[in-house]
Amino acid sequence: MFDLTMTSTAARVTFSDGIRVFAPDLLVRLHDMPHYGGIALADDRVHLAAGYFYNFSTRLTQSDVQEILAIPGPVLVPSVRPGGRVILNAPFVRVASHTECVVTLEDPVDECLWARLKSKRAREIRRMARNAKFSFEVIEARELEAKHWNDITRLDALHNERHAAAAPMFCEAVQRIFSCSPLAQAFRWIFRRDASERTVQIGLILLGEEEDTLYYLSQSIDRAALETRQNLYTATFYMLYHWAYEHGFHAVHLGRNGVDEKEKLGANVFIEQHHWLKMR
Repeated sequence: MFDLTMTSTAARVTFSDGIRVFAPDLLVRLHDMPHYGGIALADDRVHLAAGYFYNFSTRLTQSDVQEILAIPGPVLVPSVRPGGRVILNAPFVRVASHTECVVTLEDPVDECLWARLKSKRAREIRRMARNAKFSFEVIEARELEAKHWNDITRLDALHNERHAAAAPMFCEAVQRIFSCSPLAQAFRWIFRRDASERTVQIGLILLGEEEDTLYYLSQSIDRAALETRQNLYTATFYMLYHWAYEHGFHAVHLGRNGVDEKEKLGANVFIEQHHWLKMR
């Protein structure tokens, strides 16, 4: 449920290539990894199981486990849902727990939000969307032109400056890899522009058509272009829900953690997952 595209062979190849932007040999430092939150090691350099970490959940096979066991030294296996076919035992240790957050859209968006949230909050989200008077364009990888990449470069720099992440997961270099990957046809880019056609926000999503699920990956905002009371972050989720529903998607996956915040965005399905570490 909510993970078929994320756990496909194409996704594994794509996400392995993406993480190699930061770690060509798939050796990563645990304290640099977003959404890790687990135990620290004296030497926190570990091998990252190929194809993982960008995906929101991991489905292991017995063959995967044997491959991981053959890798010398510590290996991080992130985002494994409990109750799968493969049970991890020693030398694997569970080092952190996280929660996937999903918005289901069984009915039109406003009906879902009204039923799920207090009426005041549902009206507040709609008001934020009305106040965000920006265009909303969704384009495919094959439609990206130099002007789009220039905007991605500019907003990516603003995003990285604001968050100061050691390993910005969806930076421009990674997005370029995604745009030419085996999964390229499933990626979409959201561009929101003001009246002067200046791009003020860019989002990245992944379409899981087989499971009718849209995966929200990232967004970057030129906050200097916003008025004081504009909340483009929340407003764009509202627009994204409508786009998803109109295109036949019945769930929007909001990624890991931030449960309280994502409940306020309409999330109603929460799935436990664990990071595992092979210690030797």
